[in-house]
Amino acid sequence: MPKVAPAPSGGSKKPSDYVCQLHYKHARVVEPESTTDDGLKRLKDVGDKGTLITAAELGLVDKYRDMKLAGQEILTCDWPYHYSSILYACYGNQYKILQMVEREFAASNEELTRMHTTRCWVGKNSAMVAAYQGHLETMLYIIDLDMQGKFTEGLFTQRDVMGKNAMMWAASQGHTDTIEVLLVRSLYRLLPEDCADPLVLKTRWKLVSLLADLASHCRDYDPGCSRRFFQEVLASINYDPIEGARLEEAAAAGGGASAREGAALHEPTWAVYDGDEEEERARKGLKHVDHLVAKSAASTTSVARGGGGGGGRRESAGSGGGAVKLKDVHITVRTLQGVIVSAYRAGMNCMGVIMYCQSLLQQARYFDDLVAQLTAWEVKLLDTCRNKQEVQAILAPTDDDPSEPVGYALSTFDKAFLSHKFVQQIFTEKWDTMGVTDYTKSLFGVVWGGGSLVVSFAAWVVICPLVVIARSFFSPVQDFMMRGKVIVDSRFPWHVPLYRWLLTQCALISFTVLLSYLVFTFDATDPVPASVAPLNTFLAVWCVAILVDEAQEYLEEGRAEYMSSGWNVMDITMALSYILHYILRIIAVRVTDNINILLVVNDLLAASALMAWFRMVSVFELSSAIGPLIQMMKQMIIKDVTRFAFLVLVILLGFSVGMEALFQEACIERDPSTNECTKYTNWGYEWQKDGLVGGMTFLQYIALGNANPVDFEQKRVTGIIFYIIFAIVTAILLLNLFIAMLADTYTRVSTQAMVEFRYRKAKIMAAYSRRDFVCPPYNLLHLVCGSIGNSFRRLVWGPEGFTPVNLRKNETVPLFSWYFPQGEEMRQVVLLQRRVVDDFLSSNRVALFREKLNAELPNLVHQMLKQKGQGDGAASLTGGGSAGAAAAASTTVLATAVSMAAGR
Repeated sequence: MPKVAPAPSGGSKKPSDYVCQLHYKHARVVEPESTTDDGLKRLKDVGDKGTLITAAELGLVDKYRDMKLAGQEILTCDWPYHYSSILYACYGNQYKILQMVEREFAASNEELTRMHTTRCWVGKNSAMVAAYQGHLETMLYIIDLDMQGKFTEGLFTQRDVMGKNAMMWAASQGHTDTIEVLLVRSLYRLLPEDCADPLVLKTRWKLVSLLADLASHCRDYDPGCSRRFFQEVLASINYDPIEGARLEEAAAAGGGASAREGAALHEPTWAVYDGDEEEERARKGLKHVDHLVAKSAASTTSVARGGGGGGGRRESAGSGGGAVKLKDVHITVRTLQGVIVSAYRAGMNCMGVIMYCQSLLQQARYFDDLVAQLTAWEVKLLDTCRNKQEVQAILAPTDDDPSEPVGYALSTFDKAFLSHKFVQQIFTEKWDTMGVTDYTKSLFGVVWGGGSLVVSFAAWVVICPLVVIARSFFSPVQDFMMRGKVIVDSRFPWHVPLYRWLLTQCALISFTVLLSYLVFTFDATDPVPASVAPLNTFLAVWCVAILVDEAQEYLEEGRAEYMSSGWNVMDITMALSYILHYILRIIAVRVTDNINILLVVNDLLAASALMAWFRMVSVFELSSAIGPLIQMMKQMIIKDVTRFAFLVLVILLGFSVGMEALFQEACIERDPSTNECTKYTNWGYEWQKDGLVGGMTFLQYIALGNANPVDFEQKRVTGIIFYIIFAIVTAILLLNLFIAMLADTYTRVSTQAMVEFRYRKAKIMAAYSRRDFVCPPYNLLHLVCGSIGNSFRRLVWGPEGFTPVNLRKNETVPLFSWYFPQGEEMRQVVLLQRRVVDDFLSSNRVALFREKLNAELPNLVHQMLKQKGQGDGAASLTGGGSAGAAAAASTTVLATAVSMAAGR
């Protein structure tokens, strides 16, 4: 589209209103001073033009080569951004510079990798810089190098100091074209390179061909070279698209070759789904419909012309031998369907592939419809299973694909998968091996279970330290404690996740009760040394153990997983508050005359006690009655209360400043000799002269109805106006807005509350399935004794002469015992997995094909009616003999289309 430009000055044409309003009137076309290749024609603000960095950013290929041959280094970085010439070439979209460096100056793949992985000051590599700028051509060339295996490190999996990779940077800037090519590259890398299955080869070829088509406008830095992107990658894939299309056409025309026999190759576009016989029959049905319409038209035309015998013969589309042209489609449902089917044919876990594609699209941000489709496929695949055995089969790692879909769902926060009833069932099987939770359904069971829990916890308090010390120095004890880690049952209760969770909650309740006892038993009249009682010290050690436990969890689980739970924040706040309270109380014992320290001590103790009781809410997380309410409260606090608090804070600050000015002290009389002023401060309602804090306190009195308009009378109209405005804003607008926000959140979240509850329940079950039975405060004893015992026995028995004690918080064991079947059991698992996944893919193909057919059915019926009208017109000229044949053909076409749309 041509740009709108104003009429030249002095011209006869007057600019239109559109030009006058929208065109930037002061814009001038800046002509370069020289047309030589000195960089001025780029019109860029650059520095010294005698460096490789400037030549790389401006794309001066010849000058870059000359300066490199003169001795300048490619990886010389500027200050302070630490950008090398490679990064500046990516910044300026100068992929020709990258081409020249790769061919002329990179002696090995290691050296080329070092060039592209040299980071800038924020940790970006070349792929991240190109993705951030949205330079499609440069990104395509880097992807080409990656697919050729030129990089010895994962350029696209590296993250910068902010934890972002290339995909995240492209998504954060909204570069959808760059996002799509990165997704295509990830889907290509998903499929194994060593798989010789024809369908896998075809899918890989199609993905690379799509990238090559998008890069068709890119040119080589050498004008005499016709080398184009991705040609080496296409040549490395053992697939001939012309031969594949010919075999497919022969199979579709009934030449005796099926889709599987014809190298499992279908239409060389993304318009159909690579699959099995069901889709082939459906596709043949479409061709049969087209054939009937064409035959009806041909027979009608031949009758009209008086010609006899037979309709026109359909020419083979593959006889021309032309090149395959990809449709202008990038990432669609059919693309994902083809990749998933191909990955499954390559022996990969279908559920794991769906989850991986879903996580990729979630990183890309702009594919919500595809993410929803993949989530629906996850649920559909689980719904295809008829019992727990089939669910275990589709989730079990195999020799071909040892991936763990359940663990991946936990790490990617896949709520739809973890909240499914079948997944909850397999978690419950390991969670409660004796069915203890069934006893909570009756009053007698609750009383009996509570008494048993108290006795068991009391026994654990005594036995746990003894076991921790014994297993740290005696290998037989450690060997016995290691039994039952995989096949969990009631014989080894310390490995049952439910019992571990109950012990942790009992420890939390004990800490809260002891802290509350400390608060209520404190007596200010006690002697000074008694202020730091043994209970204070014990609770302080307990809080240190909690902080150590939280540090271990953060290091082992990572920042994202750790910060996803708000309980961790409460634990840290509670422990830190009490430790600071304990330290300041010791200081207060020595400095008894400082009232401020005593007040701070009480504040910290109050904060610790409050956090402890808030933390007690987590005890009810697994309750089906209270658990969903807890999740709704979390959503309200995060999404509503936080936003509303910012709004209220701004309004309170504004009125506080206004009230401070309104009740400013006034000088009513000044002594000329001393220049002293007699101030009048009684403007109303005992205004607190404490700045913003006092002002906000006073406004809270007003909001709660404790202020009277009479208090503003001495300010006459101004005070009354301020009072009325604030009362309307707070008591009417803000209060009703907050109530409406909470009601809307409750309505929205209540429909998803059960999903959130089941998701949180699965997270807790998985966490305690791998967690050790030692919890604070005994974890300190475990770490100290375990370290000393391991070191001592290593010196005495050698590295292989004993069973070491694991000092990690989470044990490295599989979640479920059925993860690693062997022998005949493995064969049965693979067969069952294939049967379930085949049913799922077959129903998926039928559903997608039916959707496509429903979209094309109106056009098909329109063509049929048009051909019928032409047949009726021809029949009126030649006689009614052919009218019946045309009507019969049209009826057959319509019946075939309707039956196919109905899914028969």
